[in-house]
Amino acid sequence: MQKIKYILSAVCVFCLGVSAKQSNTLLFEQGPYKIFNEQALEVLNLNSHVKTLASGYDWLEGPVWVNQGGYLLYSDIPNHQVYKYTPGKGASLYLAHSGYSNGLIVNKQNELVLLQSRSRVISKMKTPLSTPKPQYLQIVSHYNGQKFNSPNDGVFNDQGMLYFSDPPYGLPNQLDDEGKELKFQGVYSLKNTGELTLLDRDLIYPNGVALSADNKTLYVAASNANKPAWYQYDLNDSGAVISKSLFYLGVLQQLLP
Repeated sequence: MQKIKYILSAVCVFCLGVSAKQSNTLLFEQGPYKIFNEQALEVLNLNSHVKTLASGYDWLEGPVWVNQGGYLLYSDIPNHQVYKYTPGKGASLYLAHSGYSNGLIVNKQNELVLLQSRSRVISKMKTPLSTPKPQYLQIVSHYNGQKFNSPNDGVFNDQGMLYFSDPPYGLPNQLDDEGKELKFQGVYSLKNTGELTLLDRDLIYPNGVALSADNKTLYVAASNANKPAWYQYDLNDSGAVISKSLFYLGVLQQLLP
């Protein structure tokens, strides 16, 4: 539970930082915090301290907590690396060649699954978590014969079905990249059988993915500067989408004039 609180706090601090960039009215300062919107007080304890655990990276993404071992893994995408942070020991290099991973997931078999954004594939590490090596088994790389844009984030349900997003962020020119094969950015599901299903093709920048504890609702963040939002997808017992709806309209959109 403490790990969950820590992650949620980090998310809240990030969101508040985004809000600050959009609003120029500073309400007040307390300690390290600058409050631009009083809604921040609903989620932020001003007596809490932000502690830097590690630094010196270029662009961090895709953290995953490894229960067996008690450590955090995270991707430094531009540097093609995965790092490990162990409480009380600090950070260390975990994988020197990550395939330009973004999202990281540990499956039920206790294997590391990597959404290798700039490599445009989803793979799993062949070696055990305790003895990491840059040796990968490709899981999926194409939809209907066309290469993915750049797999970004994902989550497994209790049956081992993988839900994941495929925005254009890993492509040099993103939406206008010459190497882009798909005309859309998708949200997908992948069954254990290898059956790949396109769930949504209408989001311009599908990004973060989460699943409710009962496996009945899929959440996808759309990091579209013109309409940042979270969407929810109601799922049936087999994991298929029943309906889609807007879950929350993002902070940036609310602050725009």
